[in-house]
Amino acid sequence: MKPERNSVRELKWWGSSIATLLAVLVPFLLLGGVITALRDSVATDRFNTAIGLGIYGPLEVLLLVWPFFVSAALSVRLLVPTFAGAPPRLVAVICTVLPVALGGYLQSPDLLIVPAFVAVAIAWALVMPLPRNDLLSYGPIRGGLLLGLGFGSLAFQFDGLFLAICWCAWRLYKNHPYEVVATAIATAFLPALLIFDDLANHSARQYQVLEIALLSVLAFASLVASVVRHGPETEMERGAEAEPDAE
Repeated sequence: MKPERNSVRELKWWGSSIATLLAVLVPFLLLGGVITALRDSVATDRFNTAIGLGIYGPLEVLLLVWPFFVSAALSVRLLVPTFAGAPPRLVAVICTVLPVALGGYLQSPDLLIVPAFVAVAIAWALVMPLPRNDLLSYGPIRGGLLLGLGFGSLAFQFDGLFLAICWCAWRLYKNHPYEVVATAIATAFLPALLIFDDLANHSARQYQVLEIALLSVLAFASLVASVVRHGPETEMERGAEAEPDAE
């Protein structure tokens, strides 16, 4: 098997960093949506408000303060290998907290914004791949769940469901069934809840309903493939390996 080019590894790392950022933003914005829905005394659909913020919010936050997120990721990429003798996750936390907290501070005078951005930065630093690795380096389940949350956060803005279908079909072809199951479920979960809650506009969501059905088929096919090919043991062993060191 040919070694990957450095440029390909770099692109994978940057893409994985963005995907993990979107995945990390989802639970934080879901929590924010729940708090907003509970505080809003005139809200007609609190469930829709909470779920909607978790789906539509990550991309909006990313675009709002993208220079600070890029600065944080660049700092991690450069400084984690530089300080190879220090714990890489600690270095990553320091590199992400400062620029992300500054971005939150400049965006809003609300005192609660900065702690929220700090929490996002810490969570991102703890789950993002270390330099020269990618999102799927640490096992099919963890990688698939994070990638699925990233796809799900783009479900209604950049047709993340279709992107997830293409990705899952390719990974199933490459014999990664557990990863496909985790990705498909994580991608479809929140969009399915939002569509189910908005049954009045079901006709307007027919395309997304079809995509969720296709993801369900891919997940089921992956389970069948894992039994037929007898390959899950190998994949799970790869997922159980220790986290590789940063280069």
